[in-house]
Amino acid sequence: MNKSNICINCFSKIENPVCIDCYLEQINFWLRDSDISKEHKKVIMCEIKKRNNNEIKDSLRENARCIICHREKPTLCSYCFFLKIDNTMRVLNETKKISGNFLDVFNYRTSIAC
Repeated sequence: MNKSNICINCFSKIENPVCIDCYLEQINFWLRDSDISKEHKKVIMCEIKKRNNNEIKDSLRENARCIICHREKPTLCSYCFFLKIDNTMRVLNETKKISGNFLDVFNYRTSIAC
């Protein structure tokens, strides 16, 4: 298996090759449409970006391309990325309403394993 198709977190094959920046853009759209204050949205995005900083830097060094932007290399599988987002929400003590909305919108369940 090509090393560039492997998630740097769980070492599984990346089936949906989307880069961190494109995932972050999806999270930003979700936040924009959510019932959260503008200031709180900034806090959430800042924390998410801080927690994904290493993956973003790693993605800029490789040659493989994201299927959305065609610029960067996907470094995390979708499960690991959304697990990081879910963990960030827990660290920030987000309400069940916000966390539940995140799970519903992104069709993500923490009980699923790679």
